[in-house]
Amino acid sequence: MNPQNGKSLPPLLSIITVNLNNKSGLERTFRSVEGQTFKDFEFLVIDGGSLDGSVQLLQDRRSPVHRWHSGPDKGEYDAMNYGIRMASGRYVMFLNSGDELFSTTALESFFSRTKQADILYGDVNIVYGKTKIRKSYPEKLDSWFLFNDTVCHQTQIISRRLFTRYGMYNIKTKLVSDYEFLTKMILRHRVSHRHVPQVLVNY
Repeated sequence: MNPQNGKSLPPLLSIITVNLNNKSGLERTFRSVEGQTFKDFEFLVIDGGSLDGSVQLLQDRRSPVHRWHSGPDKGEYDAMNYGIRMASGRYVMFLNSGDELFSTTALESFFSRTKQADILYGDVNIVYGKTKIRKSYPEKLDSWFLFNDTVCHQTQIISRRLFTRYGMYNIKTKLVSDYEFLTKMILRHRVSHRHVPQVLVNY
């Protein structure tokens, strides 16, 4: 609570999960978010009108979900944009159904190790069955890196004001709209960014 006006302050982070007919993955993501020692976040789920029991899961189990929406959309990035408009956090993070935060202390450790920047990013474990491969990212993102690679969007924590100032994800760019947005932010608009050398997400 804000002691001066008695109102609740907005959270530092909005975790946005996009889901479509992946109830088991959604349950896995729920457990990952619910177990975090870091608590300064809201958890939003944007469901594309699932028919596999996902909506019933959202109806029956409110915690740890603060707000959710279910209905048809124009694809993953349209759903992500809906989540951004719903969010109230200073930063937004996209943790899609089935993805998991690396550990119960992942967010607490991440935010304790970094200073403010427009885009914060950690490393990621890419999971293939029982195999996990860590992918680490450079301290600075430059044209050479971005012309050859990208940063997994699940491990990006992005200032929500960038979407207000520069626009949302381009829903016409299938599969790579997050890459397009990141490249535009870094190379055209020169926004500040900071790498935290720890695994943040199992993708």
